[in-house]
Amino acid sequence: MLSASGPGSTARCLLSGEGASSKRKQRTHNNANILANHFVPSGESVEVDVVAQQGLAWIEVKAHEPFDTDSSQWLGNPGHFKGLEQQAKQQLRIAKAACNQLMWQAPTVLFHFPQGVYTDVKTQLTAMGVLVSGPGLFDPALLPPMLPAPSVSNLDVTTLCALVSEVSHADPKGPELQAWAQRVAHWRESLAAESQQPMLPMLQPYIDGKGLIAAEAAMLQFQKLLDQFGGHNERCRWQALQEKLLVFSCDPSEAGKTSNDVSAVVNSTQQAHTHNVDSFDFLQSRVAHLQAISAAQRIVFALGDDQHAVTLTANGRASDFAARQGVRLEVFVHRAVWLTGL
Repeated sequence: MLSASGPGSTARCLLSGEGASSKRKQRTHNNANILANHFVPSGESVEVDVVAQQGLAWIEVKAHEPFDTDSSQWLGNPGHFKGLEQQAKQQLRIAKAACNQLMWQAPTVLFHFPQGVYTDVKTQLTAMGVLVSGPGLFDPALLPPMLPAPSVSNLDVTTLCALVSEVSHADPKGPELQAWAQRVAHWRESLAAESQQPMLPMLQPYIDGKGLIAAEAAMLQFQKLLDQFGGHNERCRWQALQEKLLVFSCDPSEAGKTSNDVSAVVNSTQQAHTHNVDSFDFLQSRVAHLQAISAAQRIVFALGDDQHAVTLTANGRASDFAARQGVRLEVFVHRAVWLTGL
């Protein structure tokens, strides 16, 4: 069943929906300059009658008499209105934009003709990649299936801290943690939050039974933090966690260069559990040139994107910056947890 909100709603960029399963007359925009790979001019937008399946399906309802490809309804009238041919091409083009992808998949574009559609029109639309329905009621069987959750989780530095920290594992009311937390306000807040909502159960759905990956740059940065601030228990947990991690190696010094300067640099390290893959082409990724995000964080996001993994991070600000630039990342944002030295 499809449900729809009221007409006239607008949105800057169509993202996966939380709550309502579809939206009526949703205006979708592509206003990010980084989308040149899709050849969509900056600021171009379309209106979509119904957005269903949490953004996986864009449905246009054409409730008029059937017409053929020689008619003005198909060809349009320059300076007055767009024909269906131009509408379909534009909607397909914008559907491919990075900001409209859900779990690395562009929305499916469907045109429904309640009063029927001539064969030549259906043939042309189908050749473009539009699914066509009609006459009669819309067939829900045409809707794309909901996507399963990613089977791989990409861990950034903040998540590695959360997974090994004594805060996440010990009694937050214990005397050692209480003494540690009194030194810094953020630590006290972290310990209070742990008492209210333990961290590990929040992360468990993304850890248990999942493949765990990390960028070597993130792992090395975390190792420095652990060497400086970690305690015995936290170091032991890190040793155990490393056995479960597949680490991808990419030189962060190349993160600021453009794809015209150099191909992705992959180190030749032979450490255990380190995976050197030529297919992890960071510089060609849609994340490589994001603004206001550190090079190390871009590599973490690029790895998650490349491996179709959900990225776990406490850096919600960085994922927000990416979204504002038209790149919708698959992330789970959790609160920050500090190493304790315990």
